[in-house]
Amino acid sequence: MVVDSPSRSFERYGTWCRVGEQRAADGRLSYDEREGVSLWTAERSPFDHGSNDQDFVVVGYIEGVPWTLVGCSFRNSSAKGTDYYVRYALEGLAADESAELSQFDEIRIEFTGVWDLVSVRPRTAPESKRESLDLSVEVGETATLELRSELVDLQLDTEGASRVRDRLIFIGRVQTPTSLEHLSALFTAPLSDLITLAVRRAAVTVSTELAGPATTVESRSGRVRRGVATAHWSEVGSKLRTERSSRPALQIPTEPHRFAALFATWFQLHGHLDLPIGLRSADLVADMTYASTRFLLVAQALEALHRRLYPTAINDDGADARDNALAKVSPEHRKALETLLSHAHEPTYRRRLKVLRDEAQPQLSQVVGDHLTRAIDLIVDNRNAVTHWDPSIDEPDGLLLVALRQVADVVFDLVLLKRLGLTDDELVVAVSAYRSTNVCYWLERALADIDGGP
Repeated sequence: MVVDSPSRSFERYGTWCRVGEQRAADGRLSYDEREGVSLWTAERSPFDHGSNDQDFVVVGYIEGVPWTLVGCSFRNSSAKGTDYYVRYALEGLAADESAELSQFDEIRIEFTGVWDLVSVRPRTAPESKRESLDLSVEVGETATLELRSELVDLQLDTEGASRVRDRLIFIGRVQTPTSLEHLSALFTAPLSDLITLAVRRAAVTVSTELAGPATTVESRSGRVRRGVATAHWSEVGSKLRTERSSRPALQIPTEPHRFAALFATWFQLHGHLDLPIGLRSADLVADMTYASTRFLLVAQALEALHRRLYPTAINDDGADARDNALAKVSPEHRKALETLLSHAHEPTYRRRLKVLRDEAQPQLSQVVGDHLTRAIDLIVDNRNAVTHWDPSIDEPDGLLLVALRQVADVVFDLVLLKRLGLTDDELVVAVSAYRSTNVCYWLERALADIDGGP
């Protein structure tokens, strides 16, 4: 069994020069997967020209390997030297011009935990000739996505046996070369969110590699070689929750037709639901401990999800009541009343949750049990209590907020998984995963506390 692990932090020394300038400086390049990339030089401000707010590109060599540091900006300076923030570093590429940084048409991303989401197992040395996993799908008019297993690190150990690592990577390709930032927004973000929701923890990037015209070189003999550049950067600066959950909520199909259908649908959904998905995954990614904060995240995520799935939903009773009130109000109060009642035609939060509850059935009841109706009502009541704080009212119970958050999490995820087109058989995986978190037990215990039970 191969256990994924994120790339290690490092400190490396090289010689650096700002693009377009002749002056060079020796310096230390540091990388930490959480803190990002920084460059330190012993010289006082060797790269500063004009405003310190303007970022720039630096190229250099470390032990003969070219590097490009993108988005460099002044951080601080002292008698010992100067420290620069670096948005990201590209290992294996020396970009003499900034235009080269928009000449990538392929991104290769490896995440932790993806092997847990597929039914096939990584190949070992005796199985190195076994057929690799290779699936592809169009995820846009000019974009394709591939999931492929690749054998790497073919070496001999001390006993003479081969050591094989079978890595599982996503490969995104576009027809028109572009920048790392655009490729990441197009591929890394939706893939990271899907994996985060599936494994219910942060999807940590093991490696990101780029290829394209910027990494293509022609030798003196005329032979063209397409190389790769490895990107080092930190996408999330906060502390990440990376502990493994008991079971994944989603299995990636390895049958080509099902794989293509799932990922084509996900990329389409992600473009439309990026905000609610971001709210939902924030709790899974960030290491937050406050029950009310985590509860409000998913409560808001549910409202944002409903608004985007049902943008034309109308509260007819509210709309009629508003029209009737405006027809009778005196002219001097009409504008103020129109403002106060401007959302009267929208469904109430309670109605929104009930619609999502119904869409998540019958799997939702299989996870939550007999107290689902009460749980939905309590989510609404406590969301209102936490949002519209009143010092005369007691704070909502912490254990209850934890239990209600778990229920809300399941509602959100099941709606999303059903929108992905998962079959009832495929949803059994999700039901089993959520049952393993004891949602029903914690809800019953919280209800017993507020009801005064034993």
